[in-house]
Amino acid sequence: MNKHEQNKLYDITIIGLGAAGSHLLLAMMDDPFFDSKRILILEKEPKEKHDRTWSFWEKNDGRFDHICENIWSQGDYFSRDKRYPLELKEYRYKTLHSNHFYTLVREKLESKANVFLLEQTVHNVADIGEKLRIDTEQTSIDSYLVFDSRIPEDFENQADFHVNILQHFKGWLINSKKPVFNSDSFTIMDYRVNYKDQTCFTYVLPYDAHRAVIETTFFTEFSVEDAVYDDLLNKYISEILNIDDFVVEHEEFGVIPMSTFPFQHYNTDKHIRIGTAGGWVKASSGYMFRMAQDKAAQMLANYKQSLPINQSLFKAKYRFYDRLLLDVLKEENKLGPAIFTASYGANPLARLFRFLDEKSSLLDDIRFILSMPKAPFLRALWRQRLNIFK
Repeated sequence: MNKHEQNKLYDITIIGLGAAGSHLLLAMMDDPFFDSKRILILEKEPKEKHDRTWSFWEKNDGRFDHICENIWSQGDYFSRDKRYPLELKEYRYKTLHSNHFYTLVREKLESKANVFLLEQTVHNVADIGEKLRIDTEQTSIDSYLVFDSRIPEDFENQADFHVNILQHFKGWLINSKKPVFNSDSFTIMDYRVNYKDQTCFTYVLPYDAHRAVIETTFFTEFSVEDAVYDDLLNKYISEILNIDDFVVEHEEFGVIPMSTFPFQHYNTDKHIRIGTAGGWVKASSGYMFRMAQDKAAQMLANYKQSLPINQSLFKAKYRFYDRLLLDVLKEENKLGPAIFTASYGANPLARLFRFLDEKSSLLDDIRFILSMPKAPFLRALWRQRLNIFK
């Protein structure tokens, strides 16, 4: 992945080739409109390793099905005392490993004569009038438009002024000596093993009868010691799955910000933040992979029509809903399991997915809101009353 040329002026530059940058690049490479554009990718390191596992839902078949580890049409949600079977109907839940996704992107990139890759770290992006000047540790590059996946420094500096929750997790891909898994069904949330009455659940993605990803996930304001994840994973594997002989084939750790931080305020007409840095992570769920496809498509449609790049990318009502949930999780974290149980237990899964995909109708919204416990959200509304319209 070292394709590059000496000419240092580009029409479009993408900084970072993670999920967001890759979706954006794939959308460009699929559209003949962009064949005449000189496109540069700046990535600080080769994207080849299995450094993360992405899971998402979508309707029926999708573009990445052939590289998915598994695809499920049914699953389970477990509260602390009850199982809720999930019938996905027209939806499918899918999981893929990042190295397979990166390979697909790399192969497509190498077939395009107008797309160039430079593996360097970006230090600065500055407006120089008609163009932007991008400085790396080795060179300077000019570009008319930059899509940037680096998180603004103000995100950390202004943490006290916004509602911030962390989705932090540790997962193991295990291989059980005994065939214990049903690879036709996954577990999206399981609260039967918990930690100090916090919003903490386990996630199970079986690949076959012997192999599955087991992941412990928190939605809390602060992270925990590494040993806590290990203890919870071992407890779940032993007590819930009844597995006593297994090996860990792969380990993954991550922290995803779930925040009301106004990432969109850091965009200009030429310098656009994408991915986590652009507020693409669904603040109330932490999901982004599938949503990134939709946002990339919308941005490129805007570009082709000479519209503001971020036009129609976000809807105010979902920011309002997300703010209230994040406030509840921050101020009354122990209520998280009850709220998610109401979400999965009192709503058809298609309605919940439409709501999380930000494609719900007004009737969907009303029915979903009525299924929620009222008091915690009314308290959150009161606490957030001065920030709702910011």
